[in-house]
Amino acid sequence: MKCMLTTFDNEINPYDNLVEWQIRDSELGYNTAIKLNEIIELFCDQPYEELTEAEQDSVRETAIDFIIINDPLNIYKKVRPS
Repeated sequence: MKCMLTTFDNEINPYDNLVEWQIRDSELGYNTAIKLNEIIELFCDQPYEELTEAEQDSVRETAIDFIIINDPLNIYKKVRPS
């Protein structure tokens, strides 16, 4: 996974501790992973699981960019491993 989607107000890095990040994301009411998966489905013309790893990374990043560009509250950001 080359990049992930998070929010500016979630202080937990999803690369460092995904479970804690998901809990905090849920507490904040965003359910970012669910939102991202829904957008990914829109960009896939075949099941995501059937894509190669490179194709999955590309679709994921496209979906992340789409969410960020179409975010009227400006709460989302893309993060990469450090």
